[in-house]
Order: sequence, then C-alpha cells, then structure tokens
Amino acid sequence: MVATAFWRCQEAVEGCKNPLGCAHRLLVTFTKPLQEVEVGQGGVFFSSGLVKPLHQKPLQHLEFSAELLHRLFAMTPGRWMTIWPLCDVHRLPARSKCRCLSHEAAGTLGHHAMNSKNTNLASNPPPIAPKKTQDIIQFETEVVRVEPAEEKWRVTYRNSRGVSGEETFDAVVVCNGHFTEPRLAHIPGIDSWPGKQIHSHNYRIPVPFKDQVVVVIGSQSSGNDISKDIATMAKEVHVSSKAISSNSYVEYTGQKNLRIHPTIYRACEDGSVVFRNGRAVYADVIVHCTGYKYHFPFLETNGYVTVEDNRVGPLYKHVFPPALAPGISFIGLPFMGLQFFMFEMQSKWVASVLSGRVKLPSEDKMMEDAVAFYGKLEALGIPKRYTHFLTDPRGNPMLGTFNPHDAAVISQSDYFNGIAEHCGCPSIESWRERQYNVAIKKLFFGGDSYRDQWDDDQLIEEVYREFAKLNANQDLSS
Repeated sequence: MVATAFWRCQEAVEGCKNPLGCAHRLLVTFTKPLQEVEVGQGGVFFSSGLVKPLHQKPLQHLEFSAELLHRLFAMTPGRWMTIWPLCDVHRLPARSKCRCLSHEAAGTLGHHAMNSKNTNLASNPPPIAPKKTQDIIQFETEVVRVEPAEEKWRVTYRNSRGVSGEETFDAVVVCNGHFTEPRLAHIPGIDSWPGKQIHSHNYRIPVPFKDQVVVVIGSQSSGNDISKDIATMAKEVHVSSKAISSNSYVEYTGQKNLRIHPTIYRACEDGSVVFRNGRAVYADVIVHCTGYKYHFPFLETNGYVTVEDNRVGPLYKHVFPPALAPGISFIGLPFMGLQFFMFEMQSKWVASVLSGRVKLPSEDKMMEDAVAFYGKLEALGIPKRYTHFLTDPRGNPMLGTFNPHDAAVISQSDYFNGIAEHCGCPSIESWRERQYNVAIKKLFFGGDSYRDQWDDDQLIEEVYREFAKLNANQDLSS
C-alpha cells in the first residue's frame, strides 16, 4: 500500500498549488488512505468560514467572516489548470467557480483518473472500479509522524476528534505543498519599527488599509496582485522589488498611488522605511509577499532528507531522495511556472515507479545527478533557496529584467520533457507553454485589465481542438 501524506492543506491565493489532487488521481490504484487535514478538498477555494492563525496547530480553528474571500480570483488561466475534461470557459475563474469545480471533482475522480488515453501512465493499466474522493481520503486527519519501519514506513495520524492511529506502508508520497510556513524578509531595524506587519498568507481584502501608507515587499505573483488590490484603498503603496536597480524609482502608470522601489535598506524607529535608492516613506504597514519555507515536521528520515536554506535534498529531479527511493517521494516542490502540469507529470512518474512499470536509476546514479545539479547552481552563484525554482533560462519575464538568480539551470520545458521521457508519457503541449508566455506578459505588463482583455483566441481554438481529440479517444475507449 501507498500512503499519501498531505499534512496541511493551505494553498496559495493563485489557486494553482494542489499537488495532492494529481496524486489522488494517479495513485488511486495503489492506495486507500490519503490523509487530509481539512474537512474537504479545494484548499483556499474550500470556503469553510474558518482560518488558522500562523501560530496555531493545523486542527485548531478560529472563525472569520466569509466575506473575506469574496474578492478572491485565480491568477492562473483555467487552461493551465485543466487536465480533464475541458469544461470551463473562464480564463481566470472566480472563487465561486473554483469551488463548484472542486465539488464536481469529488464525484468524477474515478471516471477520468486512470484511463490510459488520459494519463498515458501505462499502455495497459489494470482495470479499476470508479472511486469517489470521499472513498480514499481521510478528511480532518493530520499526519503526525512518518518514519522508517524496517523496509517499510510507519505513518502515525490523528483526527479532529483526538483519535490517533498508526499504519505501515510500502511507500509514502509527500504532497503537503510549500504554502504553509511564511518566510519574512530580513530588514535591519525592523524590531524597533513601530508599524504593523503581515504576510501575504494572511491577506484577504484591502479595506483594512484604507488611507494608509503601505510597503509591499516582493513583486512576483502575490506581490503584484496584492499591491494593486491594496492601492484601491490605500493612500500610497510602495513596492520593494529586487527586479530594479538600487538607484531606480518607478511610478506605476496604472495606479497613481503605486510606486516601485529597490530593496529596503532599513526600517527606523520614527516609522520610516528607507529604500536603497535613498528614498524614505513613513509607512503604517509592511506586507511581506516573500514566499514560504519548506516544512516537513512529520517526516523522519534519519538525516537522509534535510531542508537547508529552503533546499529540500538531496533529491533526484526534485522528487526522489536517492537513499530512500522509491519509498519516499515528493510531489509539488518546484515553484513558479506551470504548477498543475508539473504536479501531474511528477505524479505520473511516481505512480509508474511504484507500479514497477518504470525503474529508477541506481542510488549512486541518482545521487551523482543531484550533486551535479547543485554544483551548477553554486557555480552560477544561485543561492540554495532557488534550488526548486523553474523558469525560462533566458530570465524571468515577469520581472522585466534579467537577474542571474531568476535563471534556472534547467527550464521548466526541459524538466517536463525529462520526466515525460522517464515515465513514457507525452510532455507539455505547445499551446500550454505558449499560453503561459502570453499570460505572464499580460499579468505583469498589462495593467489592471490583465484578467479581462486577452488576445490569445488562436491559442484557445488550438486548445479546443486538442481536447476534442481526447474526447474522441475517450468515447472510443468506453
């Protein structure tokens, strides 16, 4: 049996961070128990009216107004996220639509999960009866510990009623994502700065920032979206970005009260925040849009897998620890880019290996590959915290400038192609990659209309033709 441990389901605002969903579909032939700490699937789009402050344990909840999530939209085009079937015409779905789709998924998981025409997991997968997600997920169940047990793995869990249990498995797939433990920026003088601080993890609506001066640290996905949202209510919004030079200063043309600065030099007791361009503002709030820490408090590997400066390793292709494979694997560690497609590709690979249809290289070969990869990062001066960063090697188009820290040693296209070759399945479709490039440019250079004005109709037509072929194949195999 295989256990899928999803210790804590707290997804990102973008709505594209759900490695567990892909693992559900592709590992359903192996397993019954998949642990999920929430009462239902869907992560941030599962609007239970409850929230957990950062200092609380996963199964402890506090109430908050459901109104806080009403403004939430996906930042990710629906066709990046769609796997099967193509059923939604919205490019950037609202929260209510994503919630509806998650309910539909609960009843259709088994129907589409393992069809060979869909997943290409194997040429002749064993027939299975359709299963609903409710039949294979233990909801409101926290994985407390995963540890070696001779040649297997012992999983200890506890549910919301305080009932604990323990089971032994042949393998464990870790799908807890990386959007649980916020990472804060290091700012000299911040301890004596009198203002308020929050992390994007806790951001909901701009109303609390009305008529205030706000500093937003970070200019990638969350920082870009949150700064624009806050600017609708705040007096001023000042974005601190690594993407511009230390002497730069940019007034955002879309919103007159939004300015972009280089990184922060220091925070002062008088309430001012000084940027490296020499400019200073008296700020009421600092919003950290600075990402998250990889966090596996339940996982005991006797030191074989560690987290150092946000590098989880050593790992072969971001998935398998050489000394423990295939008993332990990770899905969803790389960030940026086409997340849902990456989750699916990794899940196919893990499922193929665990089924015995695909064989991994030897432990020595996998370790050699991981060490070589880390060596390339070091030679390029890329910090360990960027180990799991996948993007185009020419630079990150969302930042507008080339920064060596934003250039991955391997692009996401090469990564997808490599996994596809490993597990014998098709790699990324050309339309999906082209739409990614169009959408990224639109998101960061299209002003406030990026959700509403699109010029990719030709790509959309290509998408429908592709899925029409898949539908035809599905009908023939029924």
